[in-house]
Amino acid sequence: MGRKKNDIIRGAFEFDGTQSKCKNYNKSLAGSYLTNLQRHLNKEHSALFHKLMEESELGDDPVTYTKKRKIVIEVSEEEVTDACIDLITVEGRPLTFLDSSAFRTFSEPIFNGLKMTMINSHSVLPLIEQKYESMIKKITGIFPNRILSLKIDVATRHDRQLFCVNTQ
Repeated sequence: MGRKKNDIIRGAFEFDGTQSKCKNYNKSLAGSYLTNLQRHLNKEHSALFHKLMEESELGDDPVTYTKKRKIVIEVSEEEVTDACIDLITVEGRPLTFLDSSAFRTFSEPIFNGLKMTMINSHSVLPLIEQKYESMIKKITGIFPNRILSLKIDVATRHDRQLFCVNTQ
């Protein structure tokens, strides 16, 4: 199977078996090789050649296809949820990070694979509250019959939301 012969340069020639004839003045060229045809147009009809080259550059959309690779990971829904909560609480990322397109690009295949709803800045707040309640139960279990002050705080500054847990 040969190459596709749909180049814009070939439109300036008529093909007759093993010969190519220039449409401008019936000069015959041997074969139908694109480089030979370009060379002829560049030497003999430079204005037409440059016009055709501009048209071919405008028509070319250099679309690069990247092969998508499939990876297999073993992760549970709880691990994904805990990782999203840790991004906000431990790593100190703003809540809007969960709404960013970059985060969605990475996490959407995971959420779709686990068939769970996407976690965003609004849906993570109840999850943080549940984690907070479980932390309170865990800490009070460690220190029974003692006075304990546990404080949770959320602040917004310069369009960044912060989350903090203090124990005294």
